[in-house]
Amino acid sequence: MSKTIWQKELQESITSIEQLTEALKVVLPFKINQHFPIKATPLYVSLIEKSNPFDPLLLQIICPSTQPLPSFTESPLKEENFSNIPGLIHKYHSRVLILLSTHCFIHCQYCFRQHFPYQDHSLSSENWDKIIEYIKNNQNIDEVILSGGDPLSVGSKYLQKIIKDIETIPHVKTLRFHTRILSVLPARLDDELFNILKSTLLNVVIVTHINHPNEICEENRAVFQSLANVATLLNQSVLLKHINDNAKTLAQLSHALFSCKIIPYYLHFLDPVKGSEFYHLSPETALAIVSDLKSLLSGYLMPRFVKEEPGKQSKTVMT
Repeated sequence: MSKTIWQKELQESITSIEQLTEALKVVLPFKINQHFPIKATPLYVSLIEKSNPFDPLLLQIICPSTQPLPSFTESPLKEENFSNIPGLIHKYHSRVLILLSTHCFIHCQYCFRQHFPYQDHSLSSENWDKIIEYIKNNQNIDEVILSGGDPLSVGSKYLQKIIKDIETIPHVKTLRFHTRILSVLPARLDDELFNILKSTLLNVVIVTHINHPNEICEENRAVFQSLANVATLLNQSVLLKHINDNAKTLAQLSHALFSCKIIPYYLHFLDPVKGSEFYHLSPETALAIVSDLKSLLSGYLMPRFVKEEPGKQSKTVMT
């Protein structure tokens, strides 16, 4: 079976520190935490400033070693407590999350699922049938969230089957994707995927994960502007020390997102996952940055500053 353009491009991804430093002609003046493997697409790497070990895009895919914090754990959100079927997480009343894939096209070193036991959450055909039945039997569920890994890492024909199955549930109205693929590998939005999203009977929401204005370029901007014709586009960022920890950068990000027809929806306080301590800001520092940001932006460009707390019925707004 021949590979698509995006699958061929994916094969050229950077997957080692040696490849990365050679491509960027950079010498790292620090040791890095290597518990979470390096992975990045050619486009993402091309947006990193060469010879700069402190580039904010580089520091999202390599993590300088730092002192561990006892409050940082392998399962900060306790998602396993909300999964009674492998591949399904039901934390919130009206929506469920499905782990459609275990793969990402980029490994973000602050990812809260970097220790997640994916091997226990295989989306086998048997488990999928159980998930569909579970949703059918819970009529309060009106939204299905596809996550992972990255849900758009699966093939389009498989994705089409998944969507068709969800469409058979009358009380489900909205299908939401959480993805980073479209910003790091815009070729993924080929005609086949576009037509699948265009033809579904469900309301489609796509949540992008973009943290810095330098991540937006002509290639992915064109994809987002096209996608806005068939889906509602939102963005959620993570507030990260050394990456976007100032109001000016965050304001530039909001404006860049809006130019792509993406609404800046959430700014997340870092989930305390083991291995991500390098990116941690104190709540006081974070709130001061957000306060400064409010003075720079119109209301519709201001993301909600939130954090996840295990067991809560919704995200907690930080004020």
